Amino acid sequence: MTSTPKTLRVRRDGDVLHIELNLPERGNAVCEAMLDDLLGVLEGQEPSVRAVVLSAAGDDFCLGGDRVEFAEQVRREPDGAGIRTSGDKARRVCAALSRNPAVTVAKVRGRAVGAGFALALACDLRIGAQDATFRLPEVALGLPVAWGGLLPRLLDEVGTARVREMVLTGRPVGAEEA
Repeated sequence: MTSTPKTLRVRRDGDVLHIELNLPERGNAVCEAMLDDLLGVLEGQEPSVRAVVLSAAGDDFCLGGDRVEFAEQVRREPDGAGIRTSGDKARRVCAALSRNPAVTVAKVRGRAVGAGFALALACDLRIGAQDATFRLPEVALGLPVAWGGLLPRLLDEVGTARVREMVLTGRPVGAEEA
């Protein structure tokens, strides 16, 4: 890692690397800076790390992509170049979690919405507190369900009928059901 992350708290405890999303005042919404910080930490991870625990500060794991930043990107670049760049970074972050040589664990409490759900899904294991909920609101927002490129993984792990229900209804799924 080349610089100190601005949107994360990172600590090493023996063989375990703890990464905490740290924008609780914004629901830990995924923004460009967070994507950059996650890439920096994951790509700079030491080979001796045996487990990575992804968690979040505040009441919610992650309320999805930063809609204010998203709207600003669209206003600034109506051709979608900024959105494509963010999408590429999201895929790289999810790939860094999915293909990580260490075991990756998402420790979820509160809401994991959209991009937050994708970050948790990219991990090998997900541990949900009793208050954890998972939701995909993209269809209701007029967005494709594609963040991080993890829809195929969700289909493999949950099944087509469940994914269809989650996508079309946007219904939150509680920890026990998940």
